[in-house]
Amino acid sequence: MPTVRGISITQTTPRKVVPQASLIELKTRAAHRELDWAEIYPQLYLSQTALLYIAKHERGNFNTLEKVELGSESMQTHARRAEQGVAKLKLVLQDISDAAKKEGVGVGLSLVAMGGKLALYKHHEGTGKGPGKDITDKFN
Repeated sequence: MPTVRGISITQTTPRKVVPQASLIELKTRAAHRELDWAEIYPQLYLSQTALLYIAKHERGNFNTLEKVELGSESMQTHARRAEQGVAKLKLVLQDISDAAKKEGVGVGLSLVAMGGKLALYKHHEGTGKGPGKDITDKFN
């Protein structure tokens, strides 16, 4: 198992479940560019990725590796800024879930974004193939 700057790396086979605590995010940036935390923090929050490593380079030479913990005090400002967007996302996901439950089990639905609008469409009978039981069981 190779180790790079204190991070041990393990290659797994496809479909092997990896413990959430073992996951990290790695971002690279030119040393003079800052991260867009308004974009990055919600991604980390939703994926529940606890650790972000930021590797900064100058003309392709990497000199620094910064470790950022999602739950750290330094991230609280970004967490507060993301709260409103995450709350809106929760409401939208709840609406989608309620609409899908209203249609019942086995009804094919498609969520489509077009022209800045999100719509849920019901499949006509006999078209498309719905998700398998292994997927639908995760939502019950």
